[in-house]
Amino acid sequence: MPFAWMAAVNMEGKPWESNFERTRVWARRALHVLGYRLEVKNEAHLEQDRGYFFICNHQGTLDPALLAASCPKQIHFVSKKKNERLPVLGRFARAAGVIHFDRDTKEGNIFMLRQTMKYLKKKQSILLFPEGTRSRSQKMNPFMENSMAVAKFNKADIVPVTINYAFDLDGADKPHKTMHVFYGQVLPYETYKNWTEEQLRLHAQDLVSQNLMED
Repeated sequence: MPFAWMAAVNMEGKPWESNFERTRVWARRALHVLGYRLEVKNEAHLEQDRGYFFICNHQGTLDPALLAASCPKQIHFVSKKKNERLPVLGRFARAAGVIHFDRDTKEGNIFMLRQTMKYLKKKQSILLFPEGTRSRSQKMNPFMENSMAVAKFNKADIVPVTINYAFDLDGADKPHKTMHVFYGQVLPYETYKNWTEEQLRLHAQDLVSQNLMED
């Protein structure tokens, strides 16, 4: 926690791009210090000059650290508003460009849509956890209704991401010492543009779940 506080102080007022790279370095160092190995499989063929909409299963508190350490693109995370009030991590997240919003209000959802649109227009990428809450296991919670509406609203190409054993970072008696992250193939907007929100949500959920490993 002291390291996160110092990192947040050093990042305040600096460009998001450089802050994300600092976050990436610190996340990799933290995993190394904690004795974890990160194994990444990347099937996505991503263009450097465009933004993507990443979706990922949500297993534990430190999932963003795994994704910052492994993602081939710089990303803005989308997180619920109450996480912004966390004493140290909230300050760190703001400096790292996290979009905090109140998902229970119309105003909060409009704010999130505007922010995601702004970043995607700048060819920056977004990452959302469609489950909405941590599973703390190798099982997935169903994606929340309308969780994929943001991608469709922004006409964004979707990249499914699957993390494995990340819940061990919250504390485990016999932790897996290797964290696995799978970046799946891109789902283009042109492929899903005529699907209903439910069709897209269920298909996206299947894309993420198919790379879950046996516990």
